[in-house]
Amino acid sequence: NNEAVKPFENKLKQLYAEQNKLYKQVKDLKVIPQDLRKKIEFNNKKISTVVDLAGGRVQGLQLDEFTLKPKVYGRDTCPWTIKQKEYFDKWDKVASACFKSERARLAKYGACVRQITR
Repeated sequence: NNEAVKPFENKLKQLYAEQNKLYKQVKDLKVIPQDLRKKIEFNNKKISTVVDLAGGRVQGLQLDEFTLKPKVYGRDTCPWTIKQKEYFDKWDKVASACFKSERARLAKYGACVRQITR
């Protein structure tokens, strides 16, 4: 399975090297010139093409051409998956809060039992 993904990863490495060169050209500029924005956008399209050809077995890291912030392209970036992750993150917070209060209650109960049995 890893051998099937290797060519796509190698192509992404090449595209990331190109992306890094573009980033170094624009990182200190206050306004990104139109021609560099188009080059970044074209590089992003090449990255998304490689990810699509890989059938979702890899993810690509793209560079936003306006803000220069990284963004992930690929399987786990579909809106449903993001909503699912948000749901599970909220559930984890609620569950951990419940478990903490339950542990505290059980700890108090355990302390009472230990005092009674002494």
